[in-house]
Amino acid sequence: MFLRVKKSSGRGYLQIVESQRAGAKVRQRVIGTIGRIDELQEKGQIDQLLRSLAKYSERVLLLLTGASDPGAEIKKVGPGLVFGRLWQRVGIGDQIRELLKGWRYRFEVERAIYVTVLHRLMNPGSDRPADRWRQAYRIDGAEHLQLQHFYRAMAWLGKPLGETIPVGDFSPRCVKDIIEEKIFARRRNLFTELDLVFFDTTSLYFEGDGGQTLGQWVFERPPAGLEAAGGWCGYRPRGLPVRLRVVAGKHGGCEEPEGRCPPVEEAVRD
Repeated sequence: MFLRVKKSSGRGYLQIVESQRAGAKVRQRVIGTIGRIDELQEKGQIDQLLRSLAKYSERVLLLLTGASDPGAEIKKVGPGLVFGRLWQRVGIGDQIRELLKGWRYRFEVERAIYVTVLHRLMNPGSDRPADRWRQAYRIDGAEHLQLQHFYRAMAWLGKPLGETIPVGDFSPRCVKDIIEEKIFARRRNLFTELDLVFFDTTSLYFEGDGGQTLGQWVFERPPAGLEAAGGWCGYRPRGLPVRLRVVAGKHGGCEEPEGRCPPVEEAVRD
């Protein structure tokens, strides 16, 4: 979309025009005619229009105020400052870097994981949108990351540990579980309490290839006779999540988990 001056009867008219592709050709469609260019300039209405539009563009607003160079890039810093401090305080980055010792990745895996977490907090989506989203933000250490790095970092987090799948679980323990356990162990003390929140995932479903473990138990509407996937999340009293697991659930109108839940008991005990 752009502005152009249309000549008619010796006079110029300012128009808003949009380019549209029709097959192999590009055609222009006039959205509206603002008025005669000489009258608009005489009354200062062009300047008023530009300043009004600038409210919806941070880059243009900075240029109009003289606070920015035309070649400069605008980066948002707020989310990185706030959540970066929280990331550091909880010790997530330290635990990830500790577990990465001995792995020969040629990119900053911890930074890739941090970007995906930050993206899910600010504008939830998958790794591909995260790669586009981060371009507008200043995130220390993420300047040279590529989309493939996010995929590989997520694959590392979900890498199975080679252990036997616990009773009641639908997926094996993976690197993510080790990180959760180390973070909890780092901050617990003799009087540490833990709250459990149970949730239902029967409204979730998987698309595409994969899902041979967890995915096979998740349905849009579980067929009769099949168990649905449920889960639980452990929280410390201050609201800090320390563990997230998916376990066997019921769907036949059962509102509470029945009997013992071995994965929960094992995690809390450890």
